Amino acid sequence: MLWVSVTERGLEVPVVSVDGMLDGFEVAARARVAELCAEVERVTMALAEARRVVQDVETTRRTLGLVLAAGAGQLVAGPGSGAGGGWGGGGGARVA
Repeated sequence: MLWVSVTERGLEVPVVSVDGMLDGFEVAARARVAELCAEVERVTMALAEARRVVQDVETTRRTLGLVLAAGAGQLVAGPGSGAGGGWGGGGGARVA
């Protein structure tokens, strides 16, 4: 706490400096704001990464669904089969 001297009836009386208290409060509040801003930035980056992971899982799930929806017994073209890409080596492979 900051004290100032005030002369009252010829006597110096120490009193609390309200302005000094307010300054201290402001410094603490600004420090807290800076801490929270840094935390928001960290959480925002973590959230973005988590959303990318969820998106990757959703993409993988859709891709797997498309592959499985192709159905058993259909020919899946492999590289070099003349069918324009796919999996496996050489000709086609049968999906069981």
